[in-house]
Amino acid sequence: MLIAAVSLSAVGCSDDNSDSGSSAKRMKEIVIAPEAASVIAGMSLDLTALGIYSDGSTSDVTVEAEWSSDNEEIVSVNKGRITGLKPGSAVVSAAVGKNFIGSADITVLEAVPDQYVIVGSSGVITDKVTIIEGLNEQVRALAVLNDGTAQDVTESVKWTSSKSGVASVDKGLVSAKKAGKSNISVSLADNEKIGEFAAEVVKDNVASVTLNKTQLSMAAGYSDTLSATASFASGKSANINTSASWKSSNGKIASVEVVDPDVKVSGLTAGNADITVSFGGKSAVCKVTVTEAELVSMAFEKNALTIVKGLSEDLSVFGGFSDGTSADITKDVKFTSDNTNVAVIESAGQKTVAGRVHGRNVGEAAVTASAENGLSAEASVKVADAEVTALTVSGKDSVIPG
Repeated sequence: MLIAAVSLSAVGCSDDNSDSGSSAKRMKEIVIAPEAASVIAGMSLDLTALGIYSDGSTSDVTVEAEWSSDNEEIVSVNKGRITGLKPGSAVVSAAVGKNFIGSADITVLEAVPDQYVIVGSSGVITDKVTIIEGLNEQVRALAVLNDGTAQDVTESVKWTSSKSGVASVDKGLVSAKKAGKSNISVSLADNEKIGEFAAEVVKDNVASVTLNKTQLSMAAGYSDTLSATASFASGKSANINTSASWKSSNGKIASVEVVDPDVKVSGLTAGNADITVSFGGKSAVCKVTVTEAELVSMAFEKNALTIVKGLSEDLSVFGGFSDGTSADITKDVKFTSDNTNVAVIESAGQKTVAGRVHGRNVGEAAVTASAENGLSAEASVKVADAEVTALTVSGKDSVIPG
């Protein structure tokens, strides 16, 4: 999967804290993702600070870093969340100690007056959403800029429901409480209304709840995912991962947690447990077997990757176990890069995505996935400059001038 343009910027200082032949893991530099970003005046955007270490690994240091803006009249920052105050530009920095500082160039734009649109979960501009009681629907607010592009401002605007007992709303996530109608208004920080839509909650009896997997087998220390679907009397169906109740019959053997949009099941110790999902009076069960199988092999899904400088792409790692099974172990391994100036790769974290590679500068690097038992796998990464290789024109009456 190709990720929207993200670059990284970092400043590292050589001092008595740098790696000087010691095998101990030490911080080398801080990078901020993205390196350059635009935000609309009055809106906010989250930045991530990554610590890069001497062994090529990364960690999320967004919370512990000290953030600052070189122009607080233009951009303010708090724990990585920047807010555009008025049109202009500023440099935002994240520092860990005195020696490691990352920076990002921020441009604050002014939106075209009255050009905001509300987009439903289907991606279509809407003035009404219909939701089955007990379900959620994510609605987004977009601001149209002078150049005709749009910026997602969902988390920056204020969402208000006229009848929260019918439909509540939090950062665009509309939760259907009971049958009825409510008007959802969207406004700026100064309470200027920029949009409104109707939310209608309807009753629809749950006919059944099903899981995408009814059996799971995993080695202790590893994890897998589940997904649940509810079918309704009307014939409609919907994903209920975040709306349903999840429970493990034995939390010491297998745990379950919603990590939106997935549901993560983790094997803790050898044994058996049932994972039950319940919604609307119906339920489904997945039988989980946690084994003592050992990881005996591992490999990247792609052993060679070429990405454009400033872009990012996700890599996956699969493992083979001593009992003959195999599984995606991307979230269960540690990632490192042998050339973090060219490419860095994230391990799983609260704000980081396991296996996500960022192309920083043109060149080549090798990324490694390592398991706790010492096994590892390697993939080569080539970062190249962007290049236009083809131009396609479509349409019945398309004309190329000249």
